[in-house]
Amino acid sequence: MAASAPDLLQTKLTVPPVCTELVARPRLIEKCKHGLTRSLTLICAPAGFGKTTLLCAWLSSEAGSAVPVAWLSLDDDDNDPTRFLTYLVSALTSATSVDGDAALSLLRSPQPPPPKAILTVLLSRLEAVPHRFALVLDDYHLITAAPVHEAMTFLLEHLPPQMCMVISSREDPPFPMARLRGRGQLTEIRADDLRFTVEEAGQFLWQMSGIKLDADQVMELDTRTEGWIAGLQLAALAMRGREDISGFISAFTGSHRFILDYLTEEVLRRQAESIQSFLLQTSILNRLSGPLCDAVTGRTDGQMMLEQIERGNLFLTALDDGRQWYRYHHLFGDMLRRHLQQSTPAILPDLYRRASAWYEQQGWASEAIEQALLSQDSELAAGLVDHFGDTLWMQGEIATLTRWLKVLPESTIRARPKLALSYAFLFGLLGSDVETEQQVLRAERLLLEDKQMPDGERTALLGRAAASRASLAVLRGYEADIIIAAGNRALAQLPETDAYWRSWAMTMAGIAYYILNGDVAEAERLFAEAITVGENAHNSFTNMTALIHLSRLHMVQGRIQEAEAACERLLAYAGDAILSGAGLLNRAAVRYERNDLAGALEDVLEGRRILQTYPARRVPLPGFVMLGWLKQLQGEESEARDLMRQAVEIVHEHDLRQTLFPVAAWQARLWLAQGDMTAAEQWADEIEPTAHDDLSPALEFEHMTLARIQMAQGRLDEAQQLLARLFSAANSAGRMGQVIAICVLQALAASLQGDTDEALRRLAHALSLGEAEGYVRVFVDEGAPMAALLHEARARGIAVEYVTKLLAAFDQGPPAKGVVPPEPRVDGDIGSLSERELEVLRLIADGASNREIAQTLVISVGTVKKHVNNIFLKLDAHSRTQVIAVARKYNLF
Repeated sequence: MAASAPDLLQTKLTVPPVCTELVARPRLIEKCKHGLTRSLTLICAPAGFGKTTLLCAWLSSEAGSAVPVAWLSLDDDDNDPTRFLTYLVSALTSATSVDGDAALSLLRSPQPPPPKAILTVLLSRLEAVPHRFALVLDDYHLITAAPVHEAMTFLLEHLPPQMCMVISSREDPPFPMARLRGRGQLTEIRADDLRFTVEEAGQFLWQMSGIKLDADQVMELDTRTEGWIAGLQLAALAMRGREDISGFISAFTGSHRFILDYLTEEVLRRQAESIQSFLLQTSILNRLSGPLCDAVTGRTDGQMMLEQIERGNLFLTALDDGRQWYRYHHLFGDMLRRHLQQSTPAILPDLYRRASAWYEQQGWASEAIEQALLSQDSELAAGLVDHFGDTLWMQGEIATLTRWLKVLPESTIRARPKLALSYAFLFGLLGSDVETEQQVLRAERLLLEDKQMPDGERTALLGRAAASRASLAVLRGYEADIIIAAGNRALAQLPETDAYWRSWAMTMAGIAYYILNGDVAEAERLFAEAITVGENAHNSFTNMTALIHLSRLHMVQGRIQEAEAACERLLAYAGDAILSGAGLLNRAAVRYERNDLAGALEDVLEGRRILQTYPARRVPLPGFVMLGWLKQLQGEESEARDLMRQAVEIVHEHDLRQTLFPVAAWQARLWLAQGDMTAAEQWADEIEPTAHDDLSPALEFEHMTLARIQMAQGRLDEAQQLLARLFSAANSAGRMGQVIAICVLQALAASLQGDTDEALRRLAHALSLGEAEGYVRVFVDEGAPMAALLHEARARGIAVEYVTKLLAAFDQGPPAKGVVPPEPRVDGDIGSLSERELEVLRLIADGASNREIAQTLVISVGTVKKHVNNIFLKLDAHSRTQVIAVARKYNLF
């Protein structure tokens, strides 16, 4: 009977490998025990030194068995951040019995939040665990993905005091080891600690082989293997049944690899032919079960063979108490695969295909696809990705899906329109707009040329192509008509059953309607329908995207209460706790407008913390602006300017259109508030020509900021003319939130012109619109001139109760200083940077964007991003500001 999927999952998560320590090693057990009081215990040594065996022995000891342990055995395919975190969350929640549903629900969305956001959710649960517990990550050297390293560094730096991390690896992980060492938070067990002493070697050889060696023979073997446990175990197996033990010991010498090759050959040669064949053919598997081995070998005795091999100590480890799943020791498995490759390479593709077929029958999509790729049968792999792609997408395995698509031949992807469109949409989400457009074009052309495809299938796929085009057009900031046309075409072609793509097309069209076209009513209808369709399809990613924009839309409409409700609904998708960074930033805007400055500050800090791994996206931009404005209120002008500058740098660096969030206009408004007229006027000179033509809703905030600058310049008539046009456009379209802000500016301009009656008339209109919804900051942020007008309004009986409340807010003051944590200082050492990384660092320090760096160094933007990620990781930095500080420290300008 085939093992179930949960059984396989359990072998990765919470059950440490079942192993027996043949030699008691109390000195190492004591060191592991001591590690429980520190953040990290690192067991680092080359292959075959008994790292996993030591962990098992420690967990079986009195000290280790008293501590709940989440054990995660790692593989190469765990480099997908979503998959890694899913296993991590499952392991920790299982070991501690905390509720991990909120974190897992985030991971199952088509595009999960950043790893740090998910870990923040998990940590909030783990902090309540009342006892010590440990996380064990075995074979961490198999992890090469920078996002996973960054996530683990974040986890390590935010461990609850009752939690410790234990890692076994063949190499040091890229964590801040020096800092941990300096704080006394690191326990290290290395190769020299793990080597067998002569006494331990003698005991081990006796228990493994049953042969009593004299002291000289033990010493010679121990010397030749340098206490290397794998070498001693192979030697013990190879000595069984031999008479000339001394001659055997003298026969091998050299490096570990040479000894391993030699001894593996000796061990294999002494096995029965049936066992040799079984070992070699099943060596292609990372994990083995009886039914899976039967499928690969064509035999029916898989379970019996596994049990026999385990009893013979042939480097096979049981992964569960029921002994349904096993794995070979990594070294032994490597040698078996090398032997198989050298002896019978022709059978490898067929073995991988058989494994793939078995996994597919069990419904294990990822494993089936991995084996198909290893078989080098691109058609088989493409067919599986095509079939399972949507499911994996909805599970959030974006990185894995991206990796598979990248390794498939381009011709194979082109031949499958559905696959090509998935490829296009996926890379669009990741910001590769050029690649997205090329793939969409190819898919559309193929669909139109394929005369054998049923019309219904062709139409549905053309609908997906149109939805991808709408998404691409939003990213590029195309005209609203282009986005709306693509969205409508998608909705006309997509079947009602394709809820994911339909809801996405509606969301993209909605964005175009309210941001670019100014049609808030149609945008609201589309967002509402997208959410309904998405909820029916359990499509939380699209729903959250729609709710982000719906809450912002309600702010534009002047409906603060509904904006707040949309924020709360958005946050509910992440569970009971406040987990969605984008939702928090939106709610911060609501709280700010209501003059809840402390609440706004709390939300913006938490939102920025959750979204700090999204520096290349639009999502965090409102956080920079809101925090910058709060800093300005606190009198921290330089920090406010720095935050605005960082936001503008992100926009320029990643070629983002500013229409979704006008950071440059906010920067200009800050300059104006700080009295930097030169900078504000330079920005105004660039934007003013756009105000001479028909006003675009996409530039509404820019034009309102331009009017402010004109007022500061004394160009009051021009400002009033512009504001009148803005009022007419916003009022007719129902953008009443904008109308309130425009009326406030009109009132101030009229007051500056000496027309108090007109000023109060415009102010009264703003008050009538803002009172029911609780608007405050739109008035208070205008300072003393607005306070004077409000006093006059109250004297004339205009909205007396509301005006009294507003006047009281002028005296409230800014949020308390010191709440906002300063940017952490980075004491990075550039000694670990390569020459190319130093070149990139110098260009970053000069203010160059990724694209400009790529042009200067004649490399791709993708390669630049890789170098930048490496620099951030090596310097333990989290922003370009910190990296530039390091460059300044070493005079790299």
